[in-house]
Amino acid sequence: MTNPQPETSARANKAPEETTPSLLKFNELSFSYADDEVLRQINLNLRAGEWMGVIGPNGSGKSTLIKLMGGLLKSSDDSILFRAKDIQSYSRAELAREIAWIPQETSTPFSFSAYEMVMMGRHPYLKAFRFESGEDHAICDRAMEITSTTEFKTRKFSELSGGEKQRILIASAIVQSPEIMLLDEPTASLDLKYQIQVLDILKSLNRERGITMVLAMHDLNLAAKYCHRLVLLKEGRIVCDGTPADVLQKDIIEDVYEVKVQILKSPMDGSLLIFPESE
Repeated sequence: MTNPQPETSARANKAPEETTPSLLKFNELSFSYADDEVLRQINLNLRAGEWMGVIGPNGSGKSTLIKLMGGLLKSSDDSILFRAKDIQSYSRAELAREIAWIPQETSTPFSFSAYEMVMMGRHPYLKAFRFESGEDHAICDRAMEITSTTEFKTRKFSELSGGEKQRILIASAIVQSPEIMLLDEPTASLDLKYQIQVLDILKSLNRERGITMVLAMHDLNLAAKYCHRLVLLKEGRIVCDGTPADVLQKDIIEDVYEVKVQILKSPMDGSLLIFPESE
């Protein structure tokens, strides 16, 4: 089942128009780990300012797709273009100044403070043997203000809660001054308070700074509430690509997730609510 992205339908939350320049483009991309093909014939066009949610069952290829977008995995050909240029032609430092990657979990073998973790985001801008400048420190301080993490800047990163760590990682991404933020399950293992807190920070960065957001997500209700656009994967293929209303349809969800659902509209903001039916 396919549902190509509508050319005229309005996206939620004031998403970019179709005329907005393309940042990332996938042309017939397929990707394998050894002999295991994970993604198949992916065609995708990410525009500046979008908030894209990548959804689908476990093992559908969400994390792999996000990593390919950030150049963390390399395709076997020139099927991924960043700013109309083969993404593999960029150096790691060049990509790090444009694309920030925020993993689901981060552990460090050393006792870095929260502030030191944020400052690591400035490394793509530091030349060899150069210490951080006053400007670098000011940028980090501002990022911690934006993410409400200033109060624990001197605490060890390893001792922070899951929600606090995630906000520190977002602050570290902010100081990269990226065009795109890629996040792999940013709300996984967080309680409801921190889920909303993290997503509201990302929403503000998208609206106020124009940072393009791509999130791999499991929670369909949060995806429907926050994302402009959803890309639904199943077994490594794009099943549907469009607005939450386009993608989160009863027949599509039941086919992909193999479960009966009821879909309602939130009385608060009109976003879609998906409820699985028990037998």
